[in-house]
Amino acid sequence: MTASTPDLEDRAESLLQQLRRRRPAGVQLSASGRGKSRIYEVYVVSLIATAMNYVPGLRAAVNNLRRAPNGWEFVARGGPRRIFDPADAAGGFYSCVRIDDKPRSPIYQFELQLNVQYRGFSGELHELDVSLLTATTAKECRRTQTDPLGISARAAIETKCYSGATGIEIGRQALATRSDLNTTPYPARGPEIRGHRCSRCEHRTTSILVSPNGWTLSARGFANAWQLVISPNLALPTSVTATSGPVTLTAVERQFAARVASLLLDGGLFAIAESALLPRLP
Repeated sequence: MTASTPDLEDRAESLLQQLRRRRPAGVQLSASGRGKSRIYEVYVVSLIATAMNYVPGLRAAVNNLRRAPNGWEFVARGGPRRIFDPADAAGGFYSCVRIDDKPRSPIYQFELQLNVQYRGFSGELHELDVSLLTATTAKECRRTQTDPLGISARAAIETKCYSGATGIEIGRQALATRSDLNTTPYPARGPEIRGHRCSRCEHRTTSILVSPNGWTLSARGFANAWQLVISPNLALPTSVTATSGPVTLTAVERQFAARVASLLLDGGLFAIAESALLPRLP
């Protein structure tokens, strides 16, 4: 059975609906988020957030929704944007997913953002399809209208919705981006770059590659050599009907969500093994 863009959109919207703190008003994608690649990014984010809600002590919810005639809109960026760019003439921000510990303390607050640009050591901006950063950093960047520094990206997820296997060029781009994002000025340490002594923190940002149709053999070899994580294939959903009721994940969705969520939480207060999270998912 062939996957279609409407199937993908319906699935993404059904998952987003489950991530609203208050229901039953529906959630739909804004026009800016309706290209197939953009919908796939939202689909990825909604699955990760769904898994986060089954981690003991955590909750995830959509944030910065916009009122629509039939409920609410998840306002996705139509392409690379700065985190402080307004989503509309009223000055509202683009939608994201907020992840908090259940007491909602300031100690553990993160945002999953789509298509946000980060500034690397080179001074250039790099767009990340999906990224994780602290809510404090995101809020301060919006307040001061500055770009988040590369080292503030806890995770960088490249989502490529290609019809065939994704090639090595995406891995090369991800590696170059991570290298620039994770190089920082540090007094009297490391090699001298652009007149500064620098520390290269190669693995501060977790780099994850996502595709519906897998990766070529050369791409897999390259990713393994440079510790770029290739997630389980996330195939496009088929024969989906939008629903506001409880959503049951498919086996493919459960495997993907458990794997990526556990990677994002690794080493933190709420670290959980993939094998422990998988049975909890609906």
